[in-house]
Amino acid sequence: MLSIIALAMFVSGVNAQTVSGRKKGIQAESSFVFAGANHWALGGRQTIGYCINPDWYVGVGAGFISNLNPSGNDVNIAPLYLNARWYWKDRRWSPFVDMSAGYAFATSTGTGGGAYVAPLVGINYHIKGRLSLDLGLGYLYEGCTYYGMAFNQHSPEIRIGLRY
Repeated sequence: MLSIIALAMFVSGVNAQTVSGRKKGIQAESSFVFAGANHWALGGRQTIGYCINPDWYVGVGAGFISNLNPSGNDVNIAPLYLNARWYWKDRRWSPFVDMSAGYAFATSTGTGGGAYVAPLVGINYHIKGRLSLDLGLGYLYEGCTYYGMAFNQHSPEIRIGLRY
């Protein structure tokens, strides 16, 4: 993870003449989630919020994540969360820190909901206008139950998103 941060710092310094295109106002992101440790998790998220300035963004979001359970039925959740993001630099390649926290609603039989926490570090690449690409590495926690037993997903997460 440190190598990604170092690369992001290097690239943002090389491209110092270009800005991100982030402007104050409403902004949205659609992203794909891939996580895994004991169970693989695949899903998507949709976030909408407000870009306060080129450095700060706050929003709300929802998604659907399927935890592939090799020893039984899959555990599906629908997280509803608050999201905050801080961009380190206003450049074409902008490193960022992102935090999502909320509640994971259960959508599978026998599954109970619980906490949803997904901190992330990544890099945002400005394509054109308000359109940009996000790539991040983070941590995914889902505090759910499966037929009364704790099904706590602690795993590394890769998130790829399109911000518009």
